Amino acid sequence: PWIGLGFIIAISIGNIMRYQTSKIPHAKVIIVGSMIGAIPLTAFFVYFGDVMKTPGGFHLSAQLVGLFLCSWSIGCLTFDFYYRLKDARFAYGAFFQRNLAYSGAYVAHVGLIVAIIGFLGNYRGLEKRATLAVGESTELYGYDFEFQGINTAQVANATHFQGVLKLVRDGRPAGEIRPARARYPTKAELYHEVGVRPAFWYDLYVTMADFKKDGNQATFEINMNP
Repeated sequence: PWIGLGFIIAISIGNIMRYQTSKIPHAKVIIVGSMIGAIPLTAFFVYFGDVMKTPGGFHLSAQLVGLFLCSWSIGCLTFDFYYRLKDARFAYGAFFQRNLAYSGAYVAHVGLIVAIIGFLGNYRGLEKRATLAVGESTELYGYDFEFQGINTAQVANATHFQGVLKLVRDGRPAGEIRPARARYPTKAELYHEVGVRPAFWYDLYVTMADFKKDGNQATFEINMNP
């Protein structure tokens, strides 16, 4: 996350240095218009990314500042692209033929900023370790994980000892996740099989660190990664 925040601060300083000069057409409009446009875009990222659930004041502040700067930088790039296209009288074919390198740089810079948004999300990286008996639950990032017991399943040539966790989010059932330990015929030790629940804004990863042979208790490590 520090890398992402450092990158976007450097990019923002570069934008200020570039657009503060009168030599750039529409420079002030680009800066001010991008700031105004950054407000709803930042709100979009904050709402759908559940940013406000970030624990710790500094981590939350770093994300909010970083997301605003990312939104503002995207706005600067887009306004600059728009005015160049407008000066070309929206002759798209001729514009892209003459400005292919510029168009490619625009796409690359926006892609970099999107990646930085992902880096900033690592401030929300949450983890928890919990030992649960059957019927007990633990909570992380709005999810309740209720341990249902150990299920044994044959997967290909391996025997999986699955720790079944029922998921509930905001009071509504959200399915199951089944981290496991796998035993192969040629190996004495048990291997981890990670339970993954993907989502657009983040992924849940659960591993079963240990479990009792009678299946009544298990230890889980839960990670939420943006």
